[in-house]
Amino acid sequence: MSKDDKEPKPQRGYKQGNLFEGQGGALSKPEGGTNRSAKRAELFSRLEAQRALTTRIVDKISEHGALSKSFQE
Repeated sequence: MSKDDKEPKPQRGYKQGNLFEGQGGALSKPEGGTNRSAKRAELFSRLEAQRALTTRIVDKISEHGALSKSFQE
C-alpha cells in the first residue's frame, strides 16, 4: 500500500520462467539403466585409453632422462 493514499499497489502479472524446462542434461532423470551403464562403459573405456597414453609418455620421459644421465656420466 502507498503511504499517501492508502490504496493497494497494482499487481504485476509476471510469472517466473523455468530456464531448464524441456531440456535434457545432467539435471534430467535417466530414463533407464541401459543409458547410464552405456555412458559408464564409454567413460571407463576412455579413461583406460588415457591411462595407456599417459603410461607411454612417462616411459618415454624416463627413457630420455636415463639416456641424458648416461651421456653426462
